[in-house]
Amino acid sequence: MDHAAQRIDKVLADSGVVLLDGGLATTLEASGHDLNHKLWSAKLLMTSDGQAAIRDAHTSFYAAGANIAISSSYQ
Repeated sequence: MDHAAQRIDKVLADSGVVLLDGGLATTLEASGHDLNHKLWSAKLLMTSDGQAAIRDAHTSFYAAGANIAISSSYQ
């Protein structure tokens, strides 16, 4: 079993629940980012400020109790 699977198994054994992160686009828009672009939230990856915004959003998800952050690979 790989390391990631072992971590998920531990979280499940400890609490019975694995929490995914929140809504990335919603969080970014709520903090003032305009995602009306063909790349949606991926547009933010093109600047250091945008990258920081994405990192901050994921950090807030972990602070709220998320165990897993998923990538925004839908675009």
